[in-house]
Amino acid sequence: DTMKEKIKTVKYPYGTVAVFKLYDLLDKKKISLNAFLNDTDTDYKSLKRYGKGTITKPDFLLIDRWCDYLNCSPNDIIEHTKPKK
Repeated sequence: DTMKEKIKTVKYPYGTVAVFKLYDLLDKKKISLNAFLNDTDTDYKSLKRYGKGTITKPDFLLIDRWCDYLNCSPNDIIEHTKPKK
């Protein structure tokens, strides 16, 4: 089950890598998934798409709400890098 993976790495075309680190961050801050979903008014299906790496258009308002709640930056939640050549 992808929801159990604390850090999910997804490879996309053009050699980019997205790393979804929200679950790891929640674990480090000792925040339950249910509390996070309720407190941030986040739909479980939306969160699951991020966790599986199947999101095609990031919702920056949602990410902003998550960052406000967690007192973090977007890079603490989703990291996007190009592999070294």
